[in-house]
Amino acid sequence: MVAELNDARAESDGTVRLRRSHVCLIDALLETDRARLVRRGLRGAAARAAQFVELKPARAPKAFVGTLRPYQSEGLAWLEFLGRVGFGGCLADDMGLGKTIQVLALLLARKKGARRGQSRNPSLIVVPRSLVHNWIDEARRFAPSLRLLSHVGQ
Repeated sequence: MVAELNDARAESDGTVRLRRSHVCLIDALLETDRARLVRRGLRGAAARAAQFVELKPARAPKAFVGTLRPYQSEGLAWLEFLGRVGFGGCLADDMGLGKTIQVLALLLARKKGARRGQSRNPSLIVVPRSLVHNWIDEARRFAPSLRLLSHVGQ
């Protein structure tokens, strides 16, 4: 059902333009129990996101070996904020600006949170094969307390 809504168009004023033929699909979606849960979850996430005032640079966890540059502290703060409101996100900037260590700092912060009763779920990092060894080297250098499992190949 949702796949049929792929041709919906976002307008510049923030509205979404749908075809008249989508009315029945949307009605069916909104009647499902899952849709109610999704709407409730979206309202909660929207309410948490609406509380956003400003991001203050985050401090790297004590287990982090090294120093984050100011823009890396801001990136860490952004990723932590997205996690708090239940959104996903990504870091996308120029090569060599330290995205790896920002993510390692985030993983250490999540590990620390898991000790305080927050989610204990593992994290999955998917990188090109050519970067796997770089990630492992940087994790050993900047976040030696993280447990790693590298899976390369079949």
